[in-house]
Amino acid sequence: MRERTVHLALRATPAEAALIRHMADAAMLTTSSYLRTIALRGDTRVARLQTLQAELRRQGGLLKHLAARGQLDRSAVELALTQWRATIQHIAEVADACQSHHA
Repeated sequence: MRERTVHLALRATPAEAALIRHMADAAMLTTSSYLRTIALRGDTRVARLQTLQAELRRQGGLLKHLAARGQLDRSAVELALTQWRATIQHIAEVADACQSHHA
């Protein structure tokens, strides 16, 4: 990752600042990352989808761990993993489509 050493200042009203922070939170980005993405004509949806995909992968790992320890019913685990894989694939497809559209 690039080292970010330059600090930029932005003037905003309290309401504008709150809205920017809210939009950054909704995009699952830091305020700085959100503003960089918007300013550089990026698509915050891609970053959000990638964050969701990473979280789902983490939860999938937890699901597998619990299943391996025998703490979940086998059929429930299989159903959950099937749905989990489909969701991960769908997120990847949407993220790829967004990136292709903005390239």
